[in-house]
Amino acid sequence: MRIVAVLLLYLAAASSDPMAGNWNADLRTSILPEGFPQLRSQTMELRLVAGKLQCSTERVDLRGATTRAYFVAGFDGKRYPVTGIVDIATVSVKRYTGFVEADFFSVTAPVFSYRLSISGDGKTLTIVSLDPKTRRLLRARLVYRRA
Repeated sequence: MRIVAVLLLYLAAASSDPMAGNWNADLRTSILPEGFPQLRSQTMELRLVAGKLQCSTERVDLRGATTRAYFVAGFDGKRYPVTGIVDIATVSVKRYTGFVEADFFSVTAPVFSYRLSISGDGKTLTIVSLDPKTRRLLRARLVYRRA
């Protein structure tokens, strides 16, 4: 019984994280980076599983081609495998007060980075590009609305 109670408390805590849930990209308000594919839609599902961020995305381009990406990463800054993104091998994730940062790497070098934050009402998730070396905020921004 005690194990069940602990599991229920853990699940309740994980599900109350404001990042957790299903998100739909608002492509009209987003500012996509140079060279980013033109999209019909993009969705993202974020879950906290055993203290790690589980992220899966699905992108549909204007021709109807679908691509999917996936990773599970701790918030410890270590590198974890990524599937489904060309030329990306690993991701490193860190949680700070008010936001999460993720760095995506080829086999050897950083390729791109972003900062993810949730609005106060929990209905909007914004991903802002960062320079992977200087950590300077860049112009590109992907805005998601809670599904």
